Amino acid sequence: HLRFSLGPNWRRRPALRPEMSDAELDAAVAAGFETTSLLNRHVAIMRSVAARSGAKLHLIIWEPPPLPGEPDLTQAKAPPWRVMRPETVTLAARFHVALLKAVAGTGMQLDAVELSNEPDGSWNIRIAPADYLTLVRTVRSEAARRGVALPRIFGPGASRVVETHPFFRDETIARGILDAVDVVSLHGWDDAAGKDRNAELDRLLARFAELGRKPELAVTEFGVGLPDMRDKSPSMNARNRGEDNIGLSAAYGSYSTRDLLKLYAGKVGLAIQWDC
Repeated sequence: HLRFSLGPNWRRRPALRPEMSDAELDAAVAAGFETTSLLNRHVAIMRSVAARSGAKLHLIIWEPPPLPGEPDLTQAKAPPWRVMRPETVTLAARFHVALLKAVAGTGMQLDAVELSNEPDGSWNIRIAPADYLTLVRTVRSEAARRGVALPRIFGPGASRVVETHPFFRDETIARGILDAVDVVSLHGWDDAAGKDRNAELDRLLARFAELGRKPELAVTEFGVGLPDMRDKSPSMNARNRGEDNIGLSAAYGSYSTRDLLKLYAGKVGLAIQWDC
């Protein structure tokens, strides 16, 4: 699986308006694509890699453009944190469908899409579990209305295993999400607080068992930031850069492979490696 995004930094684009028509949303996506340097080359490379290697294309939509009620995010001092309010979910879903329609128009055949990146946090845009469920359902209904074929939907894609639990805490929402997505996705970063992500994965699997479900699981970002939790020095943090950094050493491959195999042993069907 090759996970990628396409287009500009959407938060820096003009705000979406509640009354926008389908044609206006399509035009907003097209205008965003026009500002993306080398977009056609990017598309050509992705299509070529998929054709030559058989890799499946996996689109991540980091966040929508500014939504009604948000400040002007194009300003230099704009707040970095975002929250999707319930009344803006439908507009966001309609934008997502317009974006997927445009991606299909490039000739790329997507296997999967994630409709948000780490919705438990506000560094892209925070989405409450109930609103995330509404987002997925609305994307499906809007795509059907517009005749847009959808790839498989992976979600919710929370930042860590432990942050995935709230999306499945309420039984009604949990069952709704399990019905709405095609694959349950999560991110498999290690926990700076020292929580055992494999134990947290076992707890998540136990919750699914309580619900009588056994969904397909995918880790769509996997990385080992701190290979040894006992040593938090700068050189032992793989997210840092530098000649003496653990992330650039042969040993890091062993640490990463060790934890990756543990995840597969935990019944994860797919894990996509992050660069560090």
